[in-house]
Amino acid sequence: MTTSQNISTHPPESLIEQLQSSIKFILQSHKLSIAALISLTIAFAIPLKDLLRLSLSTDLYSHVILIPIIVIYMLTIRKHEYEFTSKPNRFLALAPLSIGLIALYRYLSGGPQEIIEDTISPAILSYVCFVWTISILSIRRKTLPKTAFAFSLLIFIVPFSNKVQLLIDTFFQYTLSLIHISE
Repeated sequence: MTTSQNISTHPPESLIEQLQSSIKFILQSHKLSIAALISLTIAFAIPLKDLLRLSLSTDLYSHVILIPIIVIYMLTIRKHEYEFTSKPNRFLALAPLSIGLIALYRYLSGGPQEIIEDTISPAILSYVCFVWTISILSIRRKTLPKTAFAFSLLIFIVPFSNKVQLLIDTFFQYTLSLIHISE
């Protein structure tokens, strides 16, 4: 049997098949969590829509669209290593839940701002914290360290407020001027 015959009789699993397998795995093992995430996404639909519009209109936030795809990919690529016998760490979920509630209060009491980033930043931070809370409550204790990096990437979808953008711009302008002076 030649190599070409071997490849044609036993093709490797395609990327589409891997993706379908991963989606099936997630849906079967985390039905309640998926329902909670869908409900959360519906509840935050307006700020998420504004974030999508912002990410499509500015280069600064163009990465936002890719972050959830990267997170899902990172979670599903190591799915065979996940432990399902331990219990979730419910106490650990209090930290992102508390931060999410504070950010949600800030969003609801802040009102609309002139700059869209100032309006949606607390809402998106709240959304990310609630996603973390749901994840911590649904992922087993021994699996959590294996998924922590992927979930931590979600923080990069939170837009900077105008004040933070000004601080970053000032820092880089000051640093560049120091470099220019020292040359």
